[in-house]
Amino acid sequence: LKMKKFIILGITGLLAILSFNSFKAPKSNPDPPPGYTGAPSQNRTCRNCHGDFALNTAGGSVVATGLPTGSYVAGQVYNFTVKITNATSKQIWGFAIKAVVAGTSTALGTFSTTNPNATVASNELKNTNAATLNGTSYTYTNLKWTAPASGTSVVSFYMTGLAGDNDNSEAGDFVYSNSILSLPLPVALGDITGKLYGNSAIIEWNTFSESGSAYFELERSVDGRNYEVIKIEQGAGASNTVKYYNYTDNNIPVNKQVLYYRLKMIEQNGRFEYSRVITLKPSVTTYIENVYPSLTTLNEMVRVKMISHTEQQAQIIVYSSLGQKMSEQVYKLAKGENVILLNNFSKSGRGVYLVNIKAGIFTENRKVIVE
Repeated sequence: LKMKKFIILGITGLLAILSFNSFKAPKSNPDPPPGYTGAPSQNRTCRNCHGDFALNTAGGSVVATGLPTGSYVAGQVYNFTVKITNATSKQIWGFAIKAVVAGTSTALGTFSTTNPNATVASNELKNTNAATLNGTSYTYTNLKWTAPASGTSVVSFYMTGLAGDNDNSEAGDFVYSNSILSLPLPVALGDITGKLYGNSAIIEWNTFSESGSAYFELERSVDGRNYEVIKIEQGAGASNTVKYYNYTDNNIPVNKQVLYYRLKMIEQNGRFEYSRVITLKPSVTTYIENVYPSLTTLNEMVRVKMISHTEQQAQIIVYSSLGQKMSEQVYKLAKGENVILLNNFSKSGRGVYLVNIKAGIFTENRKVIVE
C-alpha cells in the first residue's frame, strides 16, 4: 500500500510540473510572423502577442526616417531607417513595416535591404533574429523602398516596433506603432534628353503618367546656376499612358563650352518639381541621341543611339537601383551614327536600372525601367 501511495504521489507531482510548465509564458519568436504591422485587413500589431502594456505607451515610439512623407517620385529608391525607442533600458528590438495603397491591403512598391538582421517576407520588411543591445533605443539601417514605376496611387506605410526585455518570453515587452501617408508627384517623368544639331539643340522628354499636371517650363543655363525659361509646354492634365514632348532650341550660344537644361514640372495647385539637369557641349560632338525604349519589358532589347565625332570605344555599364553592376560591355564606335544593343534584361529582372555610357571624355547616365 505504501508503495502504491508513493507511485500515486509521484505521478501526481509529475503531472503538476507538466501542468505548471504548460501555463508558463511562451517563448518569444526572434523572427516575427508577417501580418502584424497594423495595416488594413490586419488590424493587429506585435501587441497581439506581447500584450502586457498598452500600445504606444508613453515614453517610446517607432519612427521611420527617409521614407517619402509629402510625395513620392515614381521609380525612385528611398533609403530609410527604423528607430525604436523606450523610456527605460531594454535588451531586444524588432520591427515590421508594410506599404499599401491607402485604405486597402494591396501592397505598393517593393522593399529591399542589405541589413543582415532584416528580410522581406509577404511584401513586408521585418527583422530576423531581433537585435540585442542594452539601451533605450535601436536603429535598423540600410533599408530601402522602391516606389512603383508609374501610377497615381496614394501610399500608406504601416509599421510596428518592439522593445523587449529578452527574458525568452513575450511578457514585459513594449510595442509601438506608426504610419505615414504619401502622395505621388503629379508627373511620373520618364526621362529628359538633349542632342545637338549644328547651332540647334533638340530637348526631348516623356512622362509615364500625369495627374493634375498644369505645364512644363524648359529652362537653359550657361553656368549651371542661373536659368532662363526658353519654352512653356502645356501638360496632359491626366494621363496613364506615355506622353512625348520635345522642343528645338534654335538660339543656343555656340561660344559656350557647356549648356545646361532642366525641366520644371508645375501642378495645377501651383506646386512644382525639377527634373535632372542635362548638359550639352557644343564643342564636343559625341553625344547620345536616344536610349529606347526607356520603359521596356524583360524580353525586349534596349537600344542606344549614339553619335561619335571620331572612331573610339564606348563602355556601357548597367547598374541596378541598389548600385549593383548587372552587366558591362565595350562597343567600338564608328564616326557618325551608332546603334548599340544592350544586353537582354531577362536575367536581371524587373526594376529600375541606370545605364552609364562612357566614350573618351564623354560620360552620361540614362534610366531604364523594366516592367
